[in-house]
Amino acid sequence: MKAHGASDIPANFAVWAIGLLGGALINVTYPAYLMTKRKSWGVLLTSWREAVLAIIMGVNFILGVALMGKGMLLLGALGASIGFGVQQAMQMLGSQGVGFAAGEWRGVRTPRHLMYLAIALLIGAAVIMAYSNTLTKV
Repeated sequence: MKAHGASDIPANFAVWAIGLLGGALINVTYPAYLMTKRKSWGVLLTSWREAVLAIIMGVNFILGVALMGKGMLLLGALGASIGFGVQQAMQMLGSQGVGFAAGEWRGVRTPRHLMYLAIALLIGAAVIMAYSNTLTKV
């Protein structure tokens, strides 16, 4: 008998929570230290567009991790391996989308074409991984 759905949640999610918290602390504390040391906090207010893009990236990552957890539960036996691969592919695609929106790829020709090829390969790999999970149910 399941007690409030507790058996549906893998135990490694607790480890993820601690690991992500530790990573967040390092990624916030060290830049804050450097900006205080160099008295450069005002730089954050000089470009609102960059700040908005940074917020979009943060939300993109948080949603990606949350959806990965839900997807792992829905995928079943291969949920962890397939879910992680699909999440990483989608994270890279989201990052490149923000890069395109920011104009990062403007003015380059050959690298942009290679990026289009990489995006197509990532989408294809994600589809193959998602489809492969259906083969385990046959």
